[in-house]
Amino acid sequence: MNSRLCAAFIPWLVFDLMSRSGNDGVTFAAMVALASALAIAAPRLRSRAQTTVENTSIVLFSGLAIAAAIASPGPDSALARAAVALTTGGLALVLLSSLLRVPATAEYARHCVRPSATESPRFSIINMTLTALWGTALALVAGSQAVAAFVGGHHVASIFGWLAPLGILLAAARATAGLWSDYHERETARDQGTSLVDGLLWDIPPSFDDEC
Repeated sequence: MNSRLCAAFIPWLVFDLMSRSGNDGVTFAAMVALASALAIAAPRLRSRAQTTVENTSIVLFSGLAIAAAIASPGPDSALARAAVALTTGGLALVLLSSLLRVPATAEYARHCVRPSATESPRFSIINMTLTALWGTALALVAGSQAVAAFVGGHHVASIFGWLAPLGILLAAARATAGLWSDYHERETARDQGTSLVDGLLWDIPPSFDDEC
């Protein structure tokens, strides 16, 4: 699940890189990000099996491309400077809002467990944990990007625009991998009849997907 979830975040990385790489503007960066979002979602578009993150990337970058084309913001405009933080914050908001319904990570996790496990309370708990983890991480990244955009100085931009976000995302990815590794170990031990202390990941069955 970790690699699949990280792949869904690629359009935001593309937008960040394109918006910093030259003077092509927000419109061009949003269109390139939209193209990458469509490419990632393409295998599931016909079956209408896209995930919340994939749908968010398509809607968000479509809207931003249209808005930027109409407004034609200059490189020093508020929209151009805030665009990266706004798109990251938009994703964080969607992830955290999904906790009120179905946690966004559950759409990836259900491919990594037995079908019967998706009804387990433990399955809901672990996905609420992972969705909250990524939502919070991305909210922190958006805040860091906003500081980089509106506080002057090359060192500030480097630290808050690249180093801090990278550190936050790597920590979130490592925590995600750790949670799933822990559940693999628990399930292997349970299959062998080993007595384990009941914990958060007790009843989540083993992976059925090499990408999980």
